[in-house]
Amino acid sequence: SSDLRDKGVVPVTWEKPPPGWLKLNTDASVLHGRAAGGGVLRDHCGKVCFAYYKEFGELDVLEAEAWSLLHGLQLCADREVRALTVESDSKVLVQLVCSDMRSKWPVCIVLREIRHLIQRMGASLHHIFREANSVADALASLQLGGQQYYISGAALPIRPRGEALLDRHGIPRIREVLTKA
Repeated sequence: SSDLRDKGVVPVTWEKPPPGWLKLNTDASVLHGRAAGGGVLRDHCGKVCFAYYKEFGELDVLEAEAWSLLHGLQLCADREVRALTVESDSKVLVQLVCSDMRSKWPVCIVLREIRHLIQRMGASLHHIFREANSVADALASLQLGGQQYYISGAALPIRPRGEALLDRHGIPRIREVLTKA
């Protein structure tokens, strides 16, 4: 079928930040109407500084992405993190944060707080493919209830720990792409 012919694969790698910099990756998932977020802060070697999982109740995916990002930024701000790069696989969220959109929409309050923290910390926010966000993705999908804070890579549950190890060794994940026939 033409279906198989039109798909290709490309390797996607999580990029380590430069020496002296830290990188925060965040993600969210909504399952059966319950939203949860996860994130991980790593250094230039790919070593985990901290990671988190947090439930947010009934939110849509975009709101959950925003709350998860805000939670990660607050944890960084509390620890007075400087020289920070932030990555999310939500293109819409990154576009909204980087735009000047103002409205009464509930998520806008969260966006304003995100912008404030990014500005205060001198951080930058970038969109990445989901395949380069696999640790945060694994954390957001844990379904633990409540919230968890992890102080190291060794403290992580098995799947996010495994993903962090792959990233640390620069091992790419495979992304399916549509190719021109």
